[in-house]
Amino acid sequence: LAAIVLCGGVALAAHPHFTAASASGPDATGVLSVTFQETGLGNAGEIHYEATAASVTATYACLNASGQVVSEGTETVGVTNFFAVSHPGRNAQTVELSTSPDSVTCPADQTITLAAITYAQLSVTDTTNNVTIVIPGTFSRTII
Repeated sequence: LAAIVLCGGVALAAHPHFTAASASGPDATGVLSVTFQETGLGNAGEIHYEATAASVTATYACLNASGQVVSEGTETVGVTNFFAVSHPGRNAQTVELSTSPDSVTCPADQTITLAAITYAQLSVTDTTNNVTIVIPGTFSRTII
């Protein structure tokens, strides 16, 4: 009888699933914070995750020496943060997503700065156990 109870306990312990996920921001520097909790991990070792924004639209401004916007450029990219955590039983984490200009440039006498940013199509995936949670909504901020 004791062996049956022990086996039943082991089977129930390993059922990975997300119990919560949310996002906040972006902040004044364009960083989006993604918070999640996953339970049912049993005694698993290191768990690998991806926090992803499949669509990020960033508008960058070129500022002259007096801080005035001279021109703007927009690019749409996807952003993923890969990370690993080792906690028995459950993981609760907050990770950050951000982007930097890839295709927008300014002349040498101007400074590039983030003017506005929008994150959409957010998700967190436990790639070790192939479990995903989607975070609905669009998260935007106009900075200048």
